[in-house]
Formats: sequence, C-alpha cells, structure tokens
Amino acid sequence: MEPPDASSANARNAAVAAALRGGLPPAPPAAPAAEPSDEPQSGPTDVERIAAQLGYDLCSDEDDSDDEGCPRAPADAQLEAWAREEAQLDGPATTASEILEAPPPPLLAELAVSPTTPLTRVGHVEGFAEEGRAVLIRGLSEQRAVVEGTALFLEDRRPLGCVSELFGPVAEPFYLLRLREGDAPRVQAYASMGAVAFAPSDRIQLVAPEALDTRGRDGGGESDADQEFSDDEAQAAALAKVVI
Repeated sequence: MEPPDASSANARNAAVAAALRGGLPPAPPAAPAAEPSDEPQSGPTDVERIAAQLGYDLCSDEDDSDDEGCPRAPADAQLEAWAREEAQLDGPATTASEILEAPPPPLLAELAVSPTTPLTRVGHVEGFAEEGRAVLIRGLSEQRAVVEGTALFLEDRRPLGCVSELFGPVAEPFYLLRLREGDAPRVQAYASMGAVAFAPSDRIQLVAPEALDTRGRDGGGESDADQEFSDDEAQAAALAKVVI
C-alpha cells in the first residue's frame, strides 16, 4: 500500500494531466463590453445635483405639463425683474417720509395777484443760485419767516416764484425760490439785485416760533429720532431734559 502522501500527489498529478489534455470543462466566456446607450442613467447628473442645491428640478423638453413638483428655472424676464430690484436696493437709504425728488416748481403763469390786494414786505433779492434757476431772497430781521410754498412778487406784481426752501439764521432767514428752466431767464431779466420781495397779505403764512426752535432733519419727520435746533442754547435746553 502506498503511503497517504504518495496517493495525494498522484491525484494532483492526474488532475494536472487531465487539464493539459483538455479534460476540464471550458471556462465561461467573458462578458461582452458594454456598448454606449442613449438610455438615461439612473443616477443624478452633475447638472441635476447643482439644480437640486439651488431648489430647482430640471424638466425635460418633452414635458409640457405644468407640474408643480417640477418648477422650471426662472425665465429671462424673471432675471431682469430681479436685476431691477437689486438696482433699487443699491439706491440711497431713505426713511418712510423722505421724498427723494421734490415736485417741480409752479409755472410763473400760474402765479398772480390782483392790483387791489395789499402786499406785505418779506425781504429783498440777494442774487441767483443753482446756475440761475433759483432766486435767493434775504428775509427781514424784524419779521417772522414765511412758510415754504409762499408766492413772492415784486412791488409791480410780477412774480418771483414760490419759496422752495427756508434756511439760515432765525433772526434773518433766507428763502430759495426755484424756477422752471423756461421761467428762469424771464425772472433774471426783471429781478435786479436789492429788489424788494412781497407776499400777498391775504395769503401770507408765518412760521410759528416753536417750529423754528425744533425742526426735523431733512427726510426725518416723525420717523427720525434726531432733531436739529435753531441755536446752541435751544439744543442745550433740550438735552438737559433728557434722562440718561
């Protein structure tokens, strides 16, 4: 009897010989290489992943339905609307009561006063400002200032314009009368330096003293916490009342 090791070696040798003679079953053929296919891949593409991060699901061109679950990317019109909104946000910050553009001044043809209406002296022509499109009037020191919107005239009733702004010291204010571009040359022709400016006595309105002491800043009104004062004394008196 052959030892166990010899019989095992013989068995292995026989298996090798059979393999060399083709006795083993043939190996299974290799799988053919995958050919390119037009079928969509099951996984998401890079474009789809980016769209998902932006909150959009891409719809195919063949899908003409208005499926709410598949919103399309914003159209050019929507992008233009966003651009316009961004442009508005880039503008200057304003308060709710602030008006960025003042209304145009009235036409001189709309300003008239009858020959019998008494006139009240308001000040005199100091010159022109804003490239000749505004008349500068120095107010009288012995009289309270007139309110904005007051129409001023020469003694012969020719119009100078309406008060657009009131500024300067309380004791001797200045008035700025803005003019339409077509009216400015006309006023420059007859409003000489030093000419006296009048307001119709039946229409004149004077600024209250308390309104001059504490005036809201430009564009502030009720929405601004800060105020400006006519002088340092008025400001100091107001600040003394503030409890910290």
